[in-house]
Amino acid sequence: MPHTQGKPAKGYVAALTGDLVGSTCSRGTPPDGDLLWRVGLLKDALRVTEKDFLPRTVSSFEIFRGDSFQGIVLPKDALRAVIVIRTFLRSRGPMEAPSSVLDARVAVGIGHVEKLPGGTVSESDGTALRRSGPALDEMKGQDRRTRFSTPWPQVDAELNTECMLLDAVIARWSKAQAEAVLIRLLLGKTQKEAGETLGVSQPAIAQRLRAANVDVLETLFARYETLIGRAIRLATSNDSL
Repeated sequence: MPHTQGKPAKGYVAALTGDLVGSTCSRGTPPDGDLLWRVGLLKDALRVTEKDFLPRTVSSFEIFRGDSFQGIVLPKDALRAVIVIRTFLRSRGPMEAPSSVLDARVAVGIGHVEKLPGGTVSESDGTALRRSGPALDEMKGQDRRTRFSTPWPQVDAELNTECMLLDAVIARWSKAQAEAVLIRLLLGKTQKEAGETLGVSQPAIAQRLRAANVDVLETLFARYETLIGRAIRLATSNDSL
């Protein structure tokens, strides 16, 4: 999918702030050294998210403090972007139990950015960024991987309940299931194309997708887009009065 810079609709953006979790497993240090291996995969995940998935990015992703990252996207794209990053990492991690593979903890703050000089996150400020950082900190003491912080408490309550269920679904994925989800659902390939990419049959891809409960993801994406779109329309309508 082509990548172009875009302007945030109605002034609202979604700031994604995250860090890596997992990767150093019971079998020892991953290939090429733990930190280099982790950061290399994170760079790949962010590049795929920007270049192959997002039609527009408000500000490109940046990596800081070793294995932490931040980027700004359009609100409607935020949940899918989070899942692309997490799914890519899980699909590239070590061949171990689902609970020990590489993953990311990502907080999404919905709001505004006050400045974007040069289009960089590190030189920016605003309510979206101020929400996402503390939301990530709150997750660090919990077994959570995805969290939203918006201007609307009722939206937060629903999204964060759904994210708990989403975390439970993703935590059960094998590496093979994560690969199938990434190629089929998130990057838009057909089951046949996904099978050709992974070197397996179309029925095998279908079985992996069923086991990964992709219908849950599709339902959640649709609900998220409706919920966040409605909240932004109402907020901007009230602001114009």
